[in-house]
Amino acid sequence: MESIKLRLLLLCAFVAIFPTIMRAHIADFDEVWQERAEEARKAALKAYQPNTQEVLDHFNDHVHKALNGTDSTRRNLGKYEGPCSATNPIDRCWRCQNDWAKHRKRLADCVLGFGRKTTGGKHGKIYVVRDSSDDHLVNPKRGTLRHAVIQPEPLWIIFAHDMRIRLSEELIMTSNKTIDGRGANVHICDGAQITLQYVDNVIIHNLHIHDIKSGNGGLIRDSVNHYGQRSRSDGDGISIFGATNLWIDHISMSNCDDGIIDAIQGSTAITISNCHFTRHNEVMLFGASDSFSGDEIMQITLAFNHFGNGLVQRMPRCRYGFAHVVNNDYNHWLMYAIGGSQHPTIISQGNRFIAPSKSGCKEVTKRDYALESEWRSWNWRSEGDLMENGAFFVESGSSVKTEHKHDVISAKPGNFVMLFGANDSFSGDEVMQITLAFNHFDKGLVQRMPRCRYGFVHVVNNDYTHWLMYAIGGSQHPTILSQGNWFIASPEAACKEREYTPESEWRSWNWSSEGDLMLNGAFFVQSGGPIRNMSKEDKINAKPGTFEVGLTDFAGYLKCDVHKPC
Repeated sequence: MESIKLRLLLLCAFVAIFPTIMRAHIADFDEVWQERAEEARKAALKAYQPNTQEVLDHFNDHVHKALNGTDSTRRNLGKYEGPCSATNPIDRCWRCQNDWAKHRKRLADCVLGFGRKTTGGKHGKIYVVRDSSDDHLVNPKRGTLRHAVIQPEPLWIIFAHDMRIRLSEELIMTSNKTIDGRGANVHICDGAQITLQYVDNVIIHNLHIHDIKSGNGGLIRDSVNHYGQRSRSDGDGISIFGATNLWIDHISMSNCDDGIIDAIQGSTAITISNCHFTRHNEVMLFGASDSFSGDEIMQITLAFNHFGNGLVQRMPRCRYGFAHVVNNDYNHWLMYAIGGSQHPTIISQGNRFIAPSKSGCKEVTKRDYALESEWRSWNWRSEGDLMENGAFFVESGSSVKTEHKHDVISAKPGNFVMLFGANDSFSGDEVMQITLAFNHFDKGLVQRMPRCRYGFVHVVNNDYTHWLMYAIGGSQHPTILSQGNWFIASPEAACKEREYTPESEWRSWNWSSEGDLMLNGAFFVQSGGPIRNMSKEDKINAKPGTFEVGLTDFAGYLKCDVHKPC
């Protein structure tokens, strides 16, 4: 009932505002464009998800499954030259298969997030682009990209060979299309932008888009049956205007005149994933006008992207709407990373933020045109983000419920959490062997996570948050192997405790820390020698404590050769 009421409320608001929507770059807003605008409005309301939590849960469920099936997700510095490796759930759906070129359309089953219903040209024929020219704007030549994107039927568009395409003016796409750059090295550069205006169901995959310029406008064909006068285009890499069900994946983008990706005027149901962004000022704008509350329906997932060198701000900058910013890697922005105005909801989960060296620019967030008394009610939440080099995220609003059945199991608050061996005099616990893996030890816990006597305990890939006394303790020479855990210390705690024993004795106990991530001053006092008595069947291979960043290892363009894993 609540979701129905919300849909009706948004419908009323959208209908009231819609007649005043600016016409973007349509110089002649004729009956054809008016009809497209009305169809786009209906598609946007249909695509809107009142239950955002269900979408977040669906996404996080797939992330958990992908991580549980991966031996290692360590970030590889420099160019990756090893065997094919897919480190996030979108890539694991299709990559590393020798026959990907024979089954290209499997890709359409892989999108997650708010754009997860996008299928692009899955139900159409393959169209092969063989000609890189763009000389005919009103009557495009067959075999060119412009000819492909204006066709009325669904199409899966691929490229016959490597090419550089300089768009003479903006490329206006129609609905139900996939542009698939796999198998060729395709650059769209040094010309005008790609425009998704009043369209539905489009995939853009595996391209280089860079050095995009503003267009002059003029007569441009926008479908087989229609062309019209266009004014100057902005010079975005990809311009999204009143469009729905979009997936932008594995695009390398840089240096555009305006935004790299701008989504405005009631666009919704969008996923932007696995992209690599560099060298740009205003990177992403989600909602262009404070006066257009129709963007309340905007819902965008931003996942597994790498925000690289030379970026200044707006990653993204949001108005109204809902943005799920999840498992992205942010490196050294120059002003800020995530900003907004007009009370957008922003959920930031599992990202890595590396702040610039400049002391005044370490805050991840920026709220525009609002006093603190106002923005304190906006829902901007950070969960599981990794902050480096002094980065910090200023939260606001109420907490966001993100629990679902595939979350890690949280330990309940208490004093003595786990006791492995109850009696110093019972040496029979020498045979005790316990694996403690993938658990979340949350706030309010005091000690013993676990507390061990004798025996062998493998503590691997757990999340420890603010214990009150200590995390791992023991007596009677237990062996403790700690690997790939996340330890966030409370202000006056250490992450170890050896009881009833002088240091001269416990120095021989085998307590080892490998690949643990220590935050907020946490430290692990190791002792004894190396631990080598675990069989490969007994041992869970630990992911490093910073495993989240590995999800973006293959962001951007992929070199996909036919008959080889991609």
